[in-house]
Amino acid sequence: MSGIQTQNTNDTGGGLNVGWIDTGDWMDYEVDVDTTGLYQVEYRIASGAAAGHIQLKSGETVLSDTAVPNSGGYQNWRTVTDTVELPAGVQTLRLYASGGGFNMNWINFQPATITSIP
Repeated sequence: MSGIQTQNTNDTGGGLNVGWIDTGDWMDYEVDVDTTGLYQVEYRIASGAAAGHIQLKSGETVLSDTAVPNSGGYQNWRTVTDTVELPAGVQTLRLYASGGGFNMNWINFQPATITSIP
């Protein structure tokens, strides 16, 4: 990680959130993906501004670029989602703040549900 701090959260479940996220800050996560495929990534964020952007990266490759909306304050939590394609296996994913001004409580991945349109 670089440039971030933790603080107590008032989000459901309590604990700590990552705060003071500014442009250029990042956090690395080692993940073990069972199956290659599309995944929905969920970010639990709070922001008092609408300038935030999260890039999910693998190495130098940007897998997704998700806007962080103004949630009405730095402890007013909401979940934003995006879809990413991930290969199977152990890998390091970087959450890079290409635009800062937000806090994050958690990140979650789950298989994406694809709906076909007739």
